[in-house]
Amino acid sequence: MSPGIAGGGPPGRGPASRFARLSSLDLMFLKVESAAWPCHFGGLAVLDGSALPGAPGRLRLGEIAEELNRRLGQVPQFRRRVHFPGLLQGTALWVDDDRFDIHRHVRERAVDPPGGDTELLDAAARICDDLLDRTRPLWELWFLTGLAGDRVGVLLKLHHSVADGMAALMLMASLFATEPGAPEPAVVPWAPQPVPEGSQLLLDNLAAKMARARRGALALAHPARLATDLHVQAGIARRALSPARAPRTSLNRRVQAGRRIRFLRLDLAAVKHAAHAHQGKVNDVVLAIWAGGLRHLLVSRAEPVDHLEPVTTVPISSRSPDDTGTTGNEFGAMALPLPVWEADAERRLGHERRRPDSIRPRSWAFSPGCPRHRWAGTSPRTSTPSTSRSPTCPVRPSRSTCSAHQCWRSCRSSDPSATWDRSCAPFRTQASCSSS
Repeated sequence: MSPGIAGGGPPGRGPASRFARLSSLDLMFLKVESAAWPCHFGGLAVLDGSALPGAPGRLRLGEIAEELNRRLGQVPQFRRRVHFPGLLQGTALWVDDDRFDIHRHVRERAVDPPGGDTELLDAAARICDDLLDRTRPLWELWFLTGLAGDRVGVLLKLHHSVADGMAALMLMASLFATEPGAPEPAVVPWAPQPVPEGSQLLLDNLAAKMARARRGALALAHPARLATDLHVQAGIARRALSPARAPRTSLNRRVQAGRRIRFLRLDLAAVKHAAHAHQGKVNDVVLAIWAGGLRHLLVSRAEPVDHLEPVTTVPISSRSPDDTGTTGNEFGAMALPLPVWEADAERRLGHERRRPDSIRPRSWAFSPGCPRHRWAGTSPRTSTPSTSRSPTCPVRPSRSTCSAHQCWRSCRSSDPSATWDRSCAPFRTQASCSSS
């Protein structure tokens, strides 16, 4: 696999490097992470436990781990760890973990009785409270036993520096079968490659800086394009540094450790019918529900909601539809105002549907593969997030969009891994959701 793919962007669209360097966005997730603000995300599925090795509640985890280990040739990222090189040797890079042990990453935990959905989600939240060990590959796969009805929960815990939601889907598709009885993939022999020597990294870093300088010089030869880039970046900076004050609510306070995960089950056909009946889209219905949920919460706390229109951050994928072979982080964020002040659900949906493009905030792509390697503004009409999924999980706010974070500490997930509903070699999935 080429260094560009492993490092978070497609070949030819990131800084030139012989090695799998982390992109600036990948590094940001490592830099800002803390116990109160973990930068991993999770995908939770519920499987039919009768197809798993072992009796219900007593899995033969060793057999499951070895089966997954045979498939890791399709997912080389899961055998790589972060390496931080020395002075003048450039940014961090992905290297093979010569001490990799699948049994450190495939784990089991029993949920509390009576083994319902609430106990399953509470167990997932406790697992997600702990940071991933940076001396190892940044992922864990947990099998959660003790569920009612011979079910087993499976939680993938993956650091955001490794992949975004779309890339995680690609990785999981390589790791698991899409149908029961699917042929086994060919076993790919694996031997860890040695960590590059310091002299190699030093020369590679110098080459990358020279390539960056050449690109800067070429940009001066295209003043119109350069002016457009500067205008986009100035707009981003202006929004990020705007003096807009966040509304005073109980939700606007310092984020602390500990998460509670809950999901909402929606019938997709009913959501589509409601959207079409009001000449809207599924996204409009989801945003209207999100605004209504915030209104209900604040009203239950006896907080004023008149004239309250907070801004929410919506992550969106910046991948093209035919981009199915790259991993890493290629996503943006869209900041949208929510009519929390509107009590009527139908009129609230109408406000979302009728919001003209002229007042729709622009979205920003944070991908290392953006045109000319810079943040780029995109139209919300052409980059609407994928929200037509069931169930959904409310998630913590994102630090990556400063302008939205100033106005409201909220984020709605559009992580497509929430739609992962497939058979897991050969384990039938019954339900799934994601959180970050």
